[in-house]
Order: sequence, then structure tokens, then C-alpha cells
Amino acid sequence: LRFSMIGIFTLLSVYVRFVQADKGMREVEEHGARSPSERWHNSHYTDGKHSAHADHQVVLGSKKLAEEFDRLDADVAQSRLLTLAMTMDVDRDGFIDREELTHWIRGSLKKLEEEEAEMDFSQYDADADGFVSWDEYRKSVYGTFSVDEYENETESMIHDDELIFKVADMNKDGKLNLTEYFVLVHPEFYPQLQKTLAIVTVETKDTDGDGLLTFEEYNGEMSLDDQDQYTLSRRARMGVADKDKDGKLNSDELYEFLSSEIDELVDEEVMHLFEIADMDHDSRLSMTEITNSYDTFVGSEATGYGELLEIMHEEL
Repeated sequence: LRFSMIGIFTLLSVYVRFVQADKGMREVEEHGARSPSERWHNSHYTDGKHSAHADHQVVLGSKKLAEEFDRLDADVAQSRLLTLAMTMDVDRDGFIDREELTHWIRGSLKKLEEEEAEMDFSQYDADADGFVSWDEYRKSVYGTFSVDEYENETESMIHDDELIFKVADMNKDGKLNLTEYFVLVHPEFYPQLQKTLAIVTVETKDTDGDGLLTFEEYNGEMSLDDQDQYTLSRRARMGVADKDKDGKLNSDELYEFLSSEIDELVDEEVMHLFEIADMDHDSRLSMTEITNSYDTFVGSEATGYGELLEIMHEEL
């Protein structure tokens, strides 16, 4: 199942939740990794190690294309990467600087998420009419039992999700086409929508009616471990967004808090790629540096074989 979209704004800590469905207990979210940051780290790191395959997918903007590269000979993969790198080189100076790579990674990350959203869309479009209604989405994510049977925590999540669903329904026809569905599950790519969502989030979660959100109000009834790295990171980011340092966020500050997350993820990936490929440390990548690090950027048949050998070695 895809992650429930309101989690992009509640940024829950990692845990497993179950709700009662028609056939026993059904897992709503396997890791509670609902924010872009948590989804990113769950897919990018395995046992603390950076995933090469995740890098390939982000650079190429496609899981399918990354799998295709895994079947290519190394020389072919390098040649195709060179063509790709020349496309990244916007100013045509023969180098990829940090700004150019940042622009590319951000666009590729959006394409990658669009590809996954398109594959998921049919799972929610139960009647195959090309649209996802709120009822279809709710039943797919939370099960088919009545709202009265939900626990308070889940009922609150459903209420929040329905508000976000209505915001994503741009033509207000009560259902989402594929484009609107992508906005629903990935509003982090739509700044104007995030501004609306920030306002909705404050209105929804402001329990004391002061028009502001504390960290506790923002996270609602979800229990968060103050020793958890994600919780610590969220508190720190919230502190940066809290411009007037009153310990609370207004809708403008919340918008900055929400929109900064995707930028941080892109910056993290760019930094990682530069650390590996920028051999002369001049803060730009030559075409030679990029193709020499092809196994980091796109991979090949040889890369996949090497990873297999490493896994086999670790299991011995």
C-alpha cells in the first residue's frame, strides 16, 4: 500500500500500526514512514549502508530504467551515462556543478515518484473508471469497516486525510484523476498546494485555538520518542522554521517547515554523489569523473554482479 498522504504533514516516527479489517488484522503502514524524509531513508539505507540501487533510481528518475541499466554491459552503461550527463550540463561548459546536479536530481526524484504513483493508481481505482474517489481511497488504505469501528487515532487520521483529499481535488468533482492523485500523495512537489495545506493543517491541529501549532499539536495523538533520530531532526527543523522563536509555528512558518524537507533530501543526495565522484574536489564534476563513477550514478550488469558477490560474502 502507498503511505497515507496526511503523514507527509504529521511526520510520524517509525513504528507499525494495525487496524481491524475484514480478514483479521491488516497492516496499514509497514514502518510508519510517511514523510518524504522517512520514505527516503527507508529506501536509501539498508543496515546503515547507502543503497546503490536507490542512487541509480534517483539519478535516472525511474525504477524501470535503473533495472534496464542493471542489464547493460559496463561500456554501454558508461556511454549512456555520458549522454545523460551532457543533458545535465545546462550551461554547456563541460562540467556539472552543484546547482545543475541539484536541478537534475529534484526533477528526477519527481519523475521517480510519478512512476510509482502511476503504478499504484490502479490499486485505488477499484471500479477501474480512471478516477479514485474518497471512498475508494479510504477503503484501500484503512479497510472496509465503518468509521465507527476505527480507533480514535485512526479516525483522526482519516479525517485529516479527507481534508487533504479535498484540497488535491482541484476541479472539485469529488474524485481524483492520475494528476490529482499524484498531488495527493506527493504535495511536497507543489509549493502552492503546500501553502494551502499548511493553512488547513494549522486549522485542523490547533487544539487551543491560538492559530499556532506547537510540536505536540502538530504530531497530534501520536506518541513520539524524544530519543528517536527522526523526532530530534523534526524538532530541530521546526526550530529553524520558528522565526519568532515562540515555540510555535504559524501557517507561514509551517509552510517553510514542510517545503524545506524535499530540499534537504535533494541536497543530501547531491552531496553524496559529489563525495564519491568529485575526485579533484573542485566542486564540479567533469564528464570523465561522472563516467568513472558510473556504478554510483547508474550501475550496470557488472555493478549488480559485484553487489551479489558482496551479499554472498556477508552471508558466509
